[in-house]
Amino acid sequence: MQRVHDNDVGRTTSRLDDDRSVADLFRELAHESGALVRQEVELAKAEVQEKLTALARRSVLVVVGAVVGLLGAIALTAALGWGLASLLINAGLAADIAMWLAPLIVGLVLAGAGAALVMRGVAAIRNMSLVPRKTAEDLQETTRWMKDKIV
Repeated sequence: MQRVHDNDVGRTTSRLDDDRSVADLFRELAHESGALVRQEVELAKAEVQEKLTALARRSVLVVVGAVVGLLGAIALTAALGWGLASLLINAGLAADIAMWLAPLIVGLVLAGAGAALVMRGVAAIRNMSLVPRKTAEDLQETTRWMKDKIV
């Protein structure tokens, strides 16, 4: 292909050399299209890898949060259980009932809070999309470009 500058209009146009056949042009188009598709596939791989890395980071955050919450729940359960048991005993409840009722109340409250946190983390993960949108848009643009070149 040869570039020619049109001085009258001020633009550059392309002109085919006389020695290139239509078959050669289609071969070149096929080769370039294949290379373009391979590049798009590599872009899609990179984009999906980026999204998977973000997903892994967010998943680790959920797991670490759950473990820290569990450790805190254990410590709080012990302290709140003994404290609530003392309050129940001072309020006139029998000691044997207060000793199992207090940890039950504390455990239910902590379990509810933990469940809410886990559900929030799972919802954040569900809202993530692993679809490589940039690559899909590029492939659509490439398809339009190829149709324009062929027609």
